Amino acid sequence: MGGAAPYGAAPFVFLDSGCVIALLVTPDVVKISAVQAVLSDAGVAFDVFDSATGTMWGSMIPRRVMVDEADLGRARMALAAAGFVEAQDGEWDLRA
Repeated sequence: MGGAAPYGAAPFVFLDSGCVIALLVTPDVVKISAVQAVLSDAGVAFDVFDSATGTMWGSMIPRRVMVDEADLGRARMALAAAGFVEAQDGEWDLRA
């Protein structure tokens, strides 16, 4: 699998992946942006699903940050190292 797209570039498209997992599901575009920056810095490939729908419907429809199943552990470790904690509902929040 190739590397992540540079931050701010077009999202990475998973063409050779067997399975992608939702790392984060949220309508919070600021959190999505922060997670994208962390994953890009860590070299973890990702894609954001539902961006166009989320833009049209605002906070009603959450966006999904998707990572390759093989990179899920690295992605979680990168978020934890950046100060995020995983909540019971699977959401990632910054430590207070």
